[in-house]
Amino acid sequence: MLHKDGSTKWVLAKGSALRNNDGKPYRMAGSHTDITERKKAEEELKNTQFILAQAGRLARIGAWEYDVESSSQIWSDVTKEILELPHDFMADPTTGFNFLKQGEETDEMIRLGSLAISKGDSFDVEQEIVTAKGNKRWVRTVGKPEFRDGKCVKLFGMFQDIHHRKLEELEVEKKIKLQNVIIGSNFGTWE
Repeated sequence: MLHKDGSTKWVLAKGSALRNNDGKPYRMAGSHTDITERKKAEEELKNTQFILAQAGRLARIGAWEYDVESSSQIWSDVTKEILELPHDFMADPTTGFNFLKQGEETDEMIRLGSLAISKGDSFDVEQEIVTAKGNKRWVRTVGKPEFRDGKCVKLFGMFQDIHHRKLEELEVEKKIKLQNVIIGSNFGTWE
């Protein structure tokens, strides 16, 4: 709606017809409410959500949430992209464990999740996973519990693709170990 001062206003209009005994309308009654500030806030929220989604996509950081009471999970699109899953994929409470190396890594995530739910401990772990397409990938999973009335109701966190950084770190570690072997053996090298 165009205001008399030239600005645009958002208006919520409500109305109804008043009817006579024959059911014919004889008058309209209604109201207009200025909702311009609410619409501006909604637009700002929408823009912020878009910016956060784009930043997450650029940084390869996804999000996840586990509802303790309903045992349901929500994964962001970036989380699904990292795991090489379709966007319409629906996770269940055990789905995430399918991507971990069975044994020690699965046991560690179960332990960390249990501590988060029972004691409120947050966690931050780097692990190598196998995606839905069979590709190995290093990821970082951060989790934080949410408590209400002394009871954990949700775990939420982020899921980050750190594959390239981790490979570089491992390569540097390998070079340092090799250099230490050469130094410790008291042999010279040449190229």
